[in-house]
Amino acid sequence: MRTVWEGDRRTAEQLIGQFAARHGLALERGETSGIQRAHYLTAEGGFPAAAAFAVAAPAGVRDKQRKYFEEAWTRHTGDVGPRWDPLRPLPTPDPPRPTGGKPLIRQARSVGGVNLIA
Repeated sequence: MRTVWEGDRRTAEQLIGQFAARHGLALERGETSGIQRAHYLTAEGGFPAAAAFAVAAPAGVRDKQRKYFEEAWTRHTGDVGPRWDPLRPLPTPDPPRPTGGKPLIRQARSVGGVNLIA
């Protein structure tokens, strides 16, 4: 998810519609969200598959990208880098959790009939 433009919702949706019309793309509306997307790469056939679309997302959505995404994207699509210039660089990933990604489970203690979990 990369932010390439910021502004009001109405203008964002108009830009998505213009993008779709200019490139001959169909606008597809999300079944539950109702948000229109202009798919410029559709996943067809089996796996591995890749899909990409432009969408007017709510303000405050955090730019993000999973580890090794670029390598997998290039391997599946042949594209290198983002299609448009993002507004800002990706945030620094959070450091790995000391528990290896698993939640740390601690034993509950009971003091005076009250369970305490630290």
